Formats: sequence, structure tokens, C-alpha cells
Amino acid sequence: MHKLLARQARRILGADEAQVPSVLNELRQLADSPGVSPETTRFVNGLEEFLLRVGSAYDQNDRDLDLKSRSLLLSSIELTQINDRIRELNGTLERRVEQRTLELEAAMDKLQRLQQQLARSETKTVLNTMIASVSHELNTPLGNSLMMASTLVDHSDSFQKVLETNQLRRSDLDAYVKATRSGNDLMMRNLRQAAELLTNFRHVANDQASGHRRSFELATTVAEIVDTLAPSLRRHPHKVVLDIPSGIVMEGPPGPLGQIIINLINNAYLHAFEGRSDGVLTISASSVGPSVTLRFADNGVGISPDSLSRMFEPFFSTKLGKGGTGLGMGIVENLVRETLGGAITVSSELGVGTCFEIHCPLTAPAPKSQAT
Repeated sequence: MHKLLARQARRILGADEAQVPSVLNELRQLADSPGVSPETTRFVNGLEEFLLRVGSAYDQNDRDLDLKSRSLLLSSIELTQINDRIRELNGTLERRVEQRTLELEAAMDKLQRLQQQLARSETKTVLNTMIASVSHELNTPLGNSLMMASTLVDHSDSFQKVLETNQLRRSDLDAYVKATRSGNDLMMRNLRQAAELLTNFRHVANDQASGHRRSFELATTVAEIVDTLAPSLRRHPHKVVLDIPSGIVMEGPPGPLGQIIINLINNAYLHAFEGRSDGVLTISASSVGPSVTLRFADNGVGISPDSLSRMFEPFFSTKLGKGGTGLGMGIVENLVRETLGGAITVSSELGVGTCFEIHCPLTAPAPKSQAT
């Protein structure tokens, strides 16, 4: 008999727990005796059934409690194991995050170094392009000057022979003076053209190579850059129109600005005017307060929305393998942001054209190495 049931029976029967079974047995014998009233028999039967059911309930309760205890014990063990596993996973995750962070930092450093190398490489490419362009352009004035100098030498030799024979006439002298003056004028025009070309190239090349800060007038600097590119631009039927008022003076390194201008011009000639023979790229500027806005607007084919959203992504180009490297616009965006301290935006409409706008301060910020 369950101990709890025995306690209840003791209270009911008035017997010790050890005597409860014998008392119940005596009651059963009494109920089975002849002459016992039916009420007594029903009472004893009911009491036994009651005690049996209550005992079964107590036993089931004990089994349930035991099961719950075992479950709680298992749950506690499992919970401990799960917590240990979670701590282990957290530790592993922290190590992985730390390792991944170090890898990302290393990748970012590598990417920044690569970007700097690409910028330097792009600068060299720009300089090489300008050198080739200027060299080609110098051929004409220097060739004309050399040919005229040779002609004047021949004229001088002929004039010398006439003098030696004492057959010089007034008309011979006049012809010699006229030819010499005409030849000298032609040589001076060609040499001035060559000198101007070399001067512009020297300014642009020095700015590209040195990166030194100085004050410069925007209109003059842009004109020098476009003049330097003119020999290569003349190979195409398109034209560059300058609409920059004088008096906009900037302070900073002109080289990066020159590289931006060259890349945007090359971008227009490579992409905007495909299939066209009347391309016009207008470079304009306006200044309000301490800021300047430089615009590059073309009447080209326009840019699709998908390409427009990826315009400044490194290595993105619709002309990869066809003259495009995917580096130019990324370098432009980086130079505008990091060197000029500004921002560049682009808008375009298919079949109408594209406009790049550069917004930056008139005074470029100091390089980060100096600012810190």
C-alpha cells in the first residue's frame, strides 16, 4: 500500500500504518460473514475500491514524478551540453569573425594599394598619350621649319655664288631679301606653334607628374589640357567646346584635375559618340561662393539605366576588350572625392546625351597625410 494512502487509512480506521492491512483484512472477513447486513458489505466493498483507486493514483503520481525528475535531469544535462556547445560556437564564431575582419582589412589595404598603383599607372598612360600626341603634332611645325631652313640655306648659297661672280643685280638682292623674310616669317609661325605646344605640354605634364599644390585659373588650365589633347582629338570628327568664364581661381594640385578632365574627354570619345560624326562635348563651369561646379555635357547616345547605376564601379566597362579598361571612371570618382574633396554625379538620357557634374571646393583639402 502506498505510504500516503496508508496515512489516510490510519486516520479513517484509527490504526497504525503497520496495522492498516490487517484491519482491512478483518473488515473483508466481516463483510463475507453470514448474517452481515448488505449495507456493511457495500461499505467494505466501496472502501476497498476507493483505497485501490486512490493507491493506483498515488502510484501513478509517483511514476509521473519520477519521469519528470528524469526528464528534468536529462533536460538539465542537455541544456548544459547545449550551453557548452553555444559557448564553443560563440568562441569559434568570434575567432572566425576576427580572422575574417583581418582578412577584409588586408584585402582593403591591398585594394587601396592596387587603386593607388592603378592611379599611378593611369597617370603614366595619360602622360604617354600626351607625349605621343605632342610628338606627332610637333612633326608638322618642326618639319616645316626644317624645310624652310634648308630652303633658306639653298637661297643663301645661290646668293653667295652671285656675289662671288660680281654679277649681283638689284632685283637679285630684292628677291633674296623677300625670300629670306618670307621664310623667316614662316619659320617663326611654326616655331611659335611648336613652342606653345611644348609650353602647354610642360605645364600639364608637370602638374600630372608632381602633384604639387598651386593657384591656377580654371579656364586656362582646362584650355591647356584640351590643347595638349588636340592632336589626337583631331583624328575624330567630334569637337570639344569650352565655356568656362575667366576669373575662377582654384587652389590645389592641378594634376588630378587634369587627369579627371582627360578621362572624361576620352570617355565621351570612346562611348558617347559611337556611330556619330557630329559629337560635341561642352565643358562649362560656374562658381558660387567657395565652391565650383564643372560640367561635361555631350550630345551622345546616352547611357542605359543599368550601366548608369554601375558607372563608377572599378573594372566596369561596356567596352572591355574594345579599348575600355573599366578603370577610368572609378579613378575619376576617387580623385574627385579624395583629392578635390568633392563629389561627382551623372545624368543621362538615351538618344539625347550625358552630363557629368563635379562639385568641389575652390580650395582642395590638404592630403590626409598632412591633415593628420
